[in-house]
Formats: sequence, C-alpha cells, structure tokens
Amino acid sequence: MIKYEYNTLVLDATHNKQDQAAVNKFVEQVAIQERQRILTELEQLEQRLDQTRTPVFDHKNMFEMVRKLVAK
Repeated sequence: MIKYEYNTLVLDATHNKQDQAAVNKFVEQVAIQERQRILTELEQLEQRLDQTRTPVFDHKNMFEMVRKLVAK
C-alpha cells in the first residue's frame, strides 16, 4: 500500500517493482504536465509583451515575471 503523508510517499512491505514503475510513470507524467504549463505561460507572457510592445530590458524584471508564473 502507498500512502501520501507529510509531503512524501510512504510504502509498506507489499510494495513491489510494478508499484514502483506505476509511481515513476505518474511522477514523470506530472513533471511533463508542469513543464508544459510553464512553457504555455511563458509563451502567453511573450505574446502579451509583444502586443503591448513592453520591452523587458533588465534580467531582474524577466526573472521576476518567470518566478510569478512558476509559483502559480
């Protein structure tokens, strides 16, 4: 049995290789979805900046925008 407690997965003695493969597949899928979400948000930000002709000259401003997107 697998439990989610205290931000970790807790596995009991019946955990086997098939269970681990399923967990790994799930984790990989969630990571792919999160990467896609971030890329989509960055593309939307870029489009907004292009439409409003807002220059992003300093790197601190750009990193702050990215941090806000990732923190959602």
